[in-house]
Amino acid sequence: MKTTTTARLNLETLEVIANFRDASERASQQDSQETSSQETFGHQSALIRMASAAWMSRSVYVAAKLRIADTLKDEAKHYTELAAQTETDPQSLFRLLRALASVGLFTEVESGAFALTETGYFLRTDIPDSLHALTIMYGEDDYQASGCLLHSVKTGESAFEKLYDMPVFDYFQQNPESAKTFDAAMTSYSSVAIPAILAAYDFSDINVLVDVAGGVGSFLGAILQKHPQMKGILFEVPPVIEKARAIMVADDTETDLAERTQLVAGSFFESDPGADACLLKHIIHDWSDEQSLQNLSN
Repeated sequence: MKTTTTARLNLETLEVIANFRDASERASQQDSQETSSQETFGHQSALIRMASAAWMSRSVYVAAKLRIADTLKDEAKHYTELAAQTETDPQSLFRLLRALASVGLFTEVESGAFALTETGYFLRTDIPDSLHALTIMYGEDDYQASGCLLHSVKTGESAFEKLYDMPVFDYFQQNPESAKTFDAAMTSYSSVAIPAILAAYDFSDINVLVDVAGGVGSFLGAILQKHPQMKGILFEVPPVIEKARAIMVADDTETDLAERTQLVAGSFFESDPGADACLLKHIIHDWSDEQSLQNLSN
């Protein structure tokens, strides 16, 4: 009797253990399925964000084009007031503002009223480190050219040239407004990069520095300001040199800087002025490998 009871108890114990093991395996499988489902959702969400990123990019461009940040620089405003000032449809503008509030460009301080955020501040046009022009450039000629990206990938040819039937800098010569936006965009881009570059790189042992394709000279000017013993050469195509000269003449507060800066017109595919060091910022990516090697060999 005792043996039978013990055997029955052992079988019951084994059954309990087996049931527990089965339950644990089922729970583990369920947890694994839930984890897998969560991971799948995360990957899908990431891909959706990538595929739809152009919507938000276009929304930022529209806000820049309408100069909403300038309108909000002093105080928050209701979307109906903003619509009247920007000559837009109130409901459409409201939806745009809410979309941009979701990514931190504006904030809805109360129902229907919006204010600038610290990020949106840089869309203002009246501040020294504005990114307004850069946003406009990305949203206009660059955006249109990006529609020909597939052509570039298939052929290796320039998307910009496919769309506009000419190289980008030839296009700027024929379209002064686009050129003006480009120049302002590059200056604003430099305003972001310059402090980090000056902090990271020691230019102090350079007596003469040439900035190749340096735009209107904002980057070179920042380096010269930090290193008063240095002289600089701005090397650019003739139309840009004329713009730089006009800016230099208009700014009579930087006479020492002007005296230490030489403006030289030319093409870096042919030669560049002699100096102790040669600076190329945001330049090489514009050209093919062959053209870049030619440039660097000069």
